[in-house]
Amino acid sequence: MTAADTMTDEPTIEILPYENAHHDAVAALVLGIQNGEFDNTITYEQQPDLVNPGEFFEELGGAFWVALHEGQVVGTCGLIDAGSRCAGLRKMFVRADLRGAPHDIALRLLDLAKVYAKSRGFLWIYLDTIDAFQAAHRFYLKHGFEGIERSELPPGFPCLPGASKFFRTMV
Repeated sequence: MTAADTMTDEPTIEILPYENAHHDAVAALVLGIQNGEFDNTITYEQQPDLVNPGEFFEELGGAFWVALHEGQVVGTCGLIDAGSRCAGLRKMFVRADLRGAPHDIALRLLDLAKVYAKSRGFLWIYLDTIDAFQAAHRFYLKHGFEGIERSELPPGFPCLPGASKFFRTMV
């Protein structure tokens, strides 16, 4: 068997901690999905976790990761300390053409966030999202999250403008 026999056409996806050099690509990916793909009206300025992800996630006791394909940012995921041993999942986005199998970028990012949360002693992961992200709702439900009411979020949970759907899972 030669090296060519073992090669596949599958793209290599690398998941790394966020660096400031990723900023513009992260912003373009997230805003492109939010506003281009889903016709949302949230702005860059309304999202402190997008304006300065490194500082935002670090200051809130969390972490932020990027998924790279051929050096390009194709996915993002962050986790913050939401208090009371609860984590908040933020900025979970994957480029449309790389969603689902066989790449499973969102699942890989979510698994990494769960491992991180568990290692930090969190008991729950919460998230907020909008009605339009229906495929994301199905993804979260498929992977152990349950839908909850806004009133069930941890006190002071930092919801984004327009958030209308809320989920949680045990770590």
